[in-house]
Amino acid sequence: VALVEKAQQKGILEKFFNADAETLEPVYKEIIRLIYREEIPK
Repeated sequence: VALVEKAQQKGILEKFFNADAETLEPVYKEIIRLIYREEIPK
């Protein structure tokens, strides 16, 4: 999750998708949610 947050701060996906941070806010949240789901076994 820390890696995703670092990427968010650097705006890596913003550059990659040529989009602004607001557009990708839900994308980051989804990525983090998926990572948490992987890390926490049911």
